[in-house]
Amino acid sequence: RRLCYLVSAHRLMIAFTLSVPAQLLPQQGAIVSGERCDMTSTTTLFLRWKIFSSDWGAYEVSDCVGVNPKLRLSAGKTYTFAQEDPTNWLHPIGFAYIGGGPHSKCRAEDATMGTCPELGGEIGVSSGLPASTLQYYIDGVAITSDASTFGRDAYEAEFLNSQDQWRSRGSYRVTLTIPGTASYSTAYYFCRFHKGPMSAEIEIVDSLVEVAPTNINEAVLGGETQGSALAMQMAIQTEERVLFRNIVEVQKRQIQLVQALLDADPSLHRHAKQPARQRRELAARQELPGGASINGNHSTQGSSCQDIKFAYQASECCNASSSKTTSYVVKPATLGDEGHGEFLRPGCDSEVVSNYTSGRHVGGTLYVFNTTRGVNSWSQTVNLAEAAIAGGCVPRAKPHMVLPNAESSRVAISYTSDTWVHLLNAESKEVVACLDATHPAPGVEGGLVHTGSWVDEGAAFVMVDMTGSVGGVQGGALHKFVIDEAEGNGRWVKSLAMGSSAASRGTSLTKPIAMGTNALGQFRNRFFVSDAWGAGSIVDVANMTVLANLPLSSFGNCTSGGLWVVPHPRDPAIVVAQYGSQDPEGSAPEAVTAECLYAINLDTLEVERVYQMPLGVADDAHGLGFCEAEDGELFLVNTNRISGTIDILNYKTGEFVVNSLDLNAILPPGSPHLMPDVIYLNGGHIYIAGRGSVPLSAVKPYNFRPNATSGMFTYSISADCKSVTFDAATDLILPSVMMSDECPGCARFNTQRPDFHGISGVGLDQVWALCQSATGSVQSFEIFSACPAYGDDGLLDWTSTMG
Repeated sequence: RRLCYLVSAHRLMIAFTLSVPAQLLPQQGAIVSGERCDMTSTTTLFLRWKIFSSDWGAYEVSDCVGVNPKLRLSAGKTYTFAQEDPTNWLHPIGFAYIGGGPHSKCRAEDATMGTCPELGGEIGVSSGLPASTLQYYIDGVAITSDASTFGRDAYEAEFLNSQDQWRSRGSYRVTLTIPGTASYSTAYYFCRFHKGPMSAEIEIVDSLVEVAPTNINEAVLGGETQGSALAMQMAIQTEERVLFRNIVEVQKRQIQLVQALLDADPSLHRHAKQPARQRRELAARQELPGGASINGNHSTQGSSCQDIKFAYQASECCNASSSKTTSYVVKPATLGDEGHGEFLRPGCDSEVVSNYTSGRHVGGTLYVFNTTRGVNSWSQTVNLAEAAIAGGCVPRAKPHMVLPNAESSRVAISYTSDTWVHLLNAESKEVVACLDATHPAPGVEGGLVHTGSWVDEGAAFVMVDMTGSVGGVQGGALHKFVIDEAEGNGRWVKSLAMGSSAASRGTSLTKPIAMGTNALGQFRNRFFVSDAWGAGSIVDVANMTVLANLPLSSFGNCTSGGLWVVPHPRDPAIVVAQYGSQDPEGSAPEAVTAECLYAINLDTLEVERVYQMPLGVADDAHGLGFCEAEDGELFLVNTNRISGTIDILNYKTGEFVVNSLDLNAILPPGSPHLMPDVIYLNGGHIYIAGRGSVPLSAVKPYNFRPNATSGMFTYSISADCKSVTFDAATDLILPSVMMSDECPGCARFNTQRPDFHGISGVGLDQVWALCQSATGSVQSFEIFSACPAYGDDGLLDWTSTMG
């Protein structure tokens, strides 16, 4: 029943233990490469890396067929190549005048051999010809300070970081402008790290040059000729075809074996129809229904394990051995119940035509603490990947924030390395709806969702997307969805681009981080949106419009680092926003960044008051809340992530009653170390999410704390809000218990170190905290079915159209 399926990815051999019918395995036909793709009517191209197309993979481009498409671009237009998709890691794009660029060898005019020329702003300038403008961007910022002067070197260096560090930087994009009077008609795009099959052609049209353009830019050919330059690309394409053909042959052998397995035991067809919970239980026991057994000798079934072993040269299958193998269980699933059917559709000759890793690190863990139970331990844990699957959603990456609605009946979980939000039933902890901002409407492109807010009395939800775009306007967006639990999703209503607010705010760029309102009165539809680039905007979520862009000059010494927004407990017009950032590594005293709080008036649409934290002491403000004293006086509670300190100040006077108190200094001796993140205040306690020793988001590597413990820490705050202590009788430290036998039902499989972030009260007696550490990965399959699409009535009766 178990088949060893081996995949070569960057020459790392991975063994998959499959408990699936044959149709679930890759059934790859001919790989399409080099198809012409007309991009003259668009300006943004989204790239993916397709692992199974060659030894090094190949590029896929949005709206194009196959891999390495031949792109048809207009001279004089600026094109954006977007590499936000996680598959682009380790594959930074480059551009060249000759196929393969620096991976190829070209003859110079003096007959010496060297690397072939690349496109770049310096080419045209030095030659006196119109420049091909190339600019690399990291998280929306044009890089101009590296050796290339247009960001190529700095961009490439980012792709050498760990994947988590790479993704934490946000967006990666390159703009290319072919001069309007280009004298040539061909250029190339390629992977700067991998040669051969990751190079493809660009066809340039619409040039205004007065003479017919040459094929290759003669000004950069050196000692090469048109013929020799074109021969280089032909050699690359020939290599592609051989590699593609070899991959297809190996996959055919696999399919022969699995199809024989299926033919020998037809009951395997039924496995895909079982309920999700039953499938998980069977997979856990590594059983399948049917009762037949299969041994290691399949020589009579068309293709043996030895064939596969020979093709891949590794794995523990059939007595092969390798130290670089990891075993995964791939489970079949359905697309829904009645009206959708199984994705392996009976009678439709369904075939898997490709598969790829669409989620390298997904899932996470929800920890629940009951404040009234009187037990100093977690009352419940939920594997968010399993909860997503049970709710009909795909597991997503880095659960970040706990966002309950006003009644605490539903809780939104945002995923900061993804475009999704999952909604949970607060009582059952089951996922009841999935909101998808990947591409909710034409012209709307989702990015990384940091947080969001419930609106319209809980009937709708607005995502805060840090890196998305609307109508080509980059710089983040807000996406509004009306919730439909019956369908298990949300209906997209409207998206609002934030990038257009930069000019009136006086900032160079925008990156929305959080939003908040005050639900007490008439301004509940007005939300303040904070921004990582400083300043912010007040928006009306009823019609998704910007009411006011608050200028950077109103924000005092804090010129960046927008964070959380909390409501004033009594004044319906006021919210307080927190702005904090990490000091640069080794900062001199005069170079440290300021940490600030702002009272924002939703009525007058202005910054009403500025509070600055102790300069040079507070570093990276990241937790915020109100404390109401027993005499009614209001205080602001601010925690600082990197300095590990807490500040409390009088809301009315701004006076500090607690100034830079070290939270670790007041813990009992020998206690775990706290790196404080999001906080929640209730019942005389401050609940704090503690980051791990290797944080998975936001924290810069030079600020990692090797002794930091991921979990929840609680502290006591006095009735007058003027002192903070750790009371051993009532306060506690609850670390992550994943991969521990002390927590029955907790996640056992984690691909990353534990790292808490989001925390919030849910209802009267629960505190929810999120561990971002992944609990698995996602493999995606593209399946062809020889049947009409779901929802279509049937195939066209073409006989009635014959004469």
